[in-house]
Formats: sequence, C-alpha cells, structure tokens
Amino acid sequence: PRPMVPTAAILLIGNELLSGKIRDQNGHFLATVLRRRGIRLIEMVTVADELADIGDALLRLLQRTPLVFTSGGVGPTHDDVTLEALARATGRTLVRNQTMEATLRDHFGDAITPEALRMADVPDGTMLRAERGWPVLRLDLESPGQGLRAIPHEARIYILPGIPELCRAKIEAL
Repeated sequence: PRPMVPTAAILLIGNELLSGKIRDQNGHFLATVLRRRGIRLIEMVTVADELADIGDALLRLLQRTPLVFTSGGVGPTHDDVTLEALARATGRTLVRNQTMEATLRDHFGDAITPEALRMADVPDGTMLRAERGWPVLRLDLESPGQGLRAIPHEARIYILPGIPELCRAKIEAL
C-alpha cells in the first residue's frame, strides 16, 4: 500500500479578494510551501468577510482534511471577523490572550485602540507559537469536534494574516 500523504486545505478570507481589488498572493505562496514539504493541497477556497461564510467553509474543509490554513481577517478593522467566526464554528468562546495583548501593546504603544486590542481575542484553546514579532496562532480540535457539525478526526488550524509580507514570514516560521 502507498504511504498516506498528508493533506491540507487553504481558506482565504477577504472581500478585497472576491472583488478583484487585490490579487491573492498568500494562497499561491502557501500552496508552493505545502508542495515543497510533501503535503498535498486538496482545496483552496476564498470567502467574504462574513461570519457565516467563514464558519461554513471552515467546517466543510475540516470534513475533508485535518489541516486547514486560514489567511486574512485577523487585523484591527471592523470587517476582520475571522477569529470570531472560527470560535463560533468550533463551539468556543473568544478569550483575551495575554501574550498577544502584550505584543500588541508593545507594537502600538500609546496609540493602541480597542479595535487593535480585538486582535488579542482568540478562540479558547488557541496556542501562540511565538516567533520574532507576531506569533503564529494555532487552534487544535479534538475528535469528535464541537461546533455545528462533528469533525471526523482531530484537526489543526493555522490562522495567518492576510498581508502578504506577514503571511509569508509566518508560513516560513512553521
């Protein structure tokens, strides 16, 4: 029998991708890195900055593969709803991560806003892989998963920024 090849999916999030305002770079870059690392990409999907769209896409992808990378929707603006969408879809609450809050306060200094601090509100159970600068967010799900539909296997979600330079740096650090 052939050895099992690990699989992954990519969930790209952003109205600006769907409207054609910006061209996706993160999906292409991540697909290249996955191939280089021997991981087979089975699906890449782009959704709007909408809670239901993000959650539905995530749960559908998790039915197919235990490894999902999200990109986008984790910044300080009102349409950055990825973290809340992931929390809802996986049956978790948003909790303020102290390490992430400290990183944000260090970065923004006195100019920190409540909107920027929202970036420290992550789905309960999210781990931070502290690299230089911004940490990589990782959420592990046990099986059977909570959420709208049970997930048939343990799963791991890497939550990456949408800004290409930041996303690339995070991917290389994984």
